[in-house]
Amino acid sequence: MNNSSVFLEVKDLKKYFPIKRGLFGKTIGYVKAVDGVDFFINKGETLALVGESGCGKTTIAKTILRALDPTDGDVIIHLDSQTINAAKIDKKDQAILRKNIQMIFQNPFTSLNPRMKVRDIIGEPLYVNKIAKGGELEDMVGELMEKVGLRPEYMIRYPHAFSGGQRQRIVIARALALKPKLVVCDEPVAALDVSIRAQILNLLMDLQEELDLTYLFISHDLSVVEHISDQVAVMYLGRIVEIANTKELFESPKHPYTEKLLEAVPVPDPEVRMDQLKPLEGEVPDPANPPSGCYFHLRCPYAGEICEKEYPEITNLKNGESDHLVACHFASDLSLRGIKIT
Repeated sequence: MNNSSVFLEVKDLKKYFPIKRGLFGKTIGYVKAVDGVDFFINKGETLALVGESGCGKTTIAKTILRALDPTDGDVIIHLDSQTINAAKIDKKDQAILRKNIQMIFQNPFTSLNPRMKVRDIIGEPLYVNKIAKGGELEDMVGELMEKVGLRPEYMIRYPHAFSGGQRQRIVIARALALKPKLVVCDEPVAALDVSIRAQILNLLMDLQEELDLTYLFISHDLSVVEHISDQVAVMYLGRIVEIANTKELFESPKHPYTEKLLEAVPVPDPEVRMDQLKPLEGEVPDPANPPSGCYFHLRCPYAGEICEKEYPEITNLKNGESDHLVACHFASDLSLRGIKIT
């Protein structure tokens, strides 16, 4: 890690939700939604955070933005003029986070106020932060709409007049209004038609290059992150089990869970028969009562006796200059199936 190029560092991040029972709400346990997560994102790059639903991806995003207060850990943000710890910053000082970190939500149908015109939706961050008002605000909203591929004259319409893809463009324009440095994309294409997904992904990549944006891209679908991400971090039950650059992770996975996720990615190869691939069996364990040892051992076809007793430490199976971090007792011994990417 080159500290001069790093924008975001997440260190030992934890978010526990108490389980309360009884008349007096006594705490009897905790749901460990995020349990000791470490990663970093370089300026201008994209880290994709992938895993099954419920593994803690969105909780990490909300904790970074301080929509949720972390239980423990650090979220270090390296701005041009200062370095701040978003996990420790007081609520009264969180305005700096809002200006530098914005979020694109999963469902554009629910993330836009149906009673507000597009002009007011996109312009609200500018007005609230006293950046612009009146005619100047309308001009800035028009520029933002053009930037995301919408006609400025549509700003007087309400969200119901737009398609799903157009609504997501409105959400993106609103996220860009304050010129943030980091954009958290929480399943930004999951609610869209397949035909529209590529358009939105291409728009995000174009905006990243034009505006020098840094992305945290959250998805449960590895096929979506293949072309947009520089690094991929795989989560399972609140912990990261593998991190590597995209090409290496796709072509040479080191964790059995990653292998199973990759097997679900459609491959345009007539020699690959889908009936030869074994689906991931079993259910995700309860995060309030995780199994002993490696959390994945109950579903892992390669699990050994040590997997039932000890949780594996993250180790670096470095390949040349590229780090490849994995939490698996047998990572260096396994030869797992990957997929070729171009």
